[in-house]
Amino acid sequence: MEKDFINLQNYIEIDEKNFNTFSLELAKLLQTACAEIESVLRLLCRQLDSESPFADSGDKNGEMRKYKKLINRHLSDFFQAEVSLPHLEQSIKPWENWSNTTPPEWWSSYNSVKHHRHSEFHQANLENVIYALSGLMLCNLYLYRRVVDEPYTTPNKIPEYFDCEYTARRMACRADFELPGFEVK
Repeated sequence: MEKDFINLQNYIEIDEKNFNTFSLELAKLLQTACAEIESVLRLLCRQLDSESPFADSGDKNGEMRKYKKLINRHLSDFFQAEVSLPHLEQSIKPWENWSNTTPPEWWSSYNSVKHHRHSEFHQANLENVIYALSGLMLCNLYLYRRVVDEPYTTPNKIPEYFDCEYTARRMACRADFELPGFEVK
């Protein structure tokens, strides 16, 4: 997905001035990233609590507020994790505004596009895609860290566009910082 995002630069300059730009390619990326987020969150919740309603035999639909409640119970610092966007010279916290009753704005935009594409297609914009891909990156890091259960561990594939202090910048190195919510033993 990151590769598809990077390829967008052939058509859309990744710049704050273009955050409201929307397109079919951005809609595809938003839909794909958010569908993957839902799958990864379900897996993460299973890792956090094997008795969670997200086990294979239980509720497979899942709801964002159920994920939020379970993640908040086990990884309350998850919502403060940050992704750096060096090309934009800024950092974002894609999960920061996830309240008990309302998902992040970019997630609501995804659902609007998914269910009301005819009237809400404009929400499939560059900004929402950046937040969704950043959110996915963090979800993957938390799931990976939980499964591997080793401090400072990160997947081998180093992101090209999205960065954070919880990933190794070189293949042979560990991350500079541990993910928020994990204690170093």
